[in-house]
Parts: sequence; C-alpha cells; structure tokens
Amino acid sequence: MLTKSAGSRPGMVAVTFELPGSIWAEHVSVTGDFNGWHPYPMRRDDAHENWYASLELRAGETFRFTYLVDGRPVCDCQADGFARGNKGEMLSVVKAVMPYVMRNP
Repeated sequence: MLTKSAGSRPGMVAVTFELPGSIWAEHVSVTGDFNGWHPYPMRRDDAHENWYASLELRAGETFRFTYLVDGRPVCDCQADGFARGNKGEMLSVVKAVMPYVMRNP
C-alpha cells in the first residue's frame, strides 16, 4: 500500500510504502529506480501490524519499484500501476503526485 503526503521540501512528495505485518519474514526492503535499485530496509511496526518505509520522491515523476521479502521480489497489488522490468519481471509503479481532495464551494 502507498500513502502520500507533502514532502518536507518544495517539489517533493513523501511516500510511505507499507506491507502487512502478517508477512512472515526476517528482512523486508523496498527497492526501485528512485534509489538506484539498492534495497532500503523497511521497519516492522508491531503496534500497527505492518512493515513500512518512508521516502521523499521528486514530485510529478513516476518510479518503478518492488519489495524484497527475504530477498524475493514482491509486487504491491495496490500500487499506482505496473510495468515490466528489463528482464521481463513485473514491477510496481508509484506516481509521486498528491491525491486530489474534493472540496465543496
């Protein structure tokens, strides 16, 4: 699951990547073209029963990513989209845009 909010700097969007805590794993990380495909460790939050990592991404850009669960790639079924990687593997997509909020006039 992806959660987006305003970044701490102009032109950035804070994205929180989450996986259910019910995933039985020793190590969970997120990796993508936003970090050169280097695994970024996710933390387990026992109180909310999830794995999470928060990163700031450049606003308006689209990034491919995957989770690594004990080294095995896992897609995010609630991502903004999906794409094929260079080796034909399925990757998740995140769009670094803020969600629209409807307001009454």
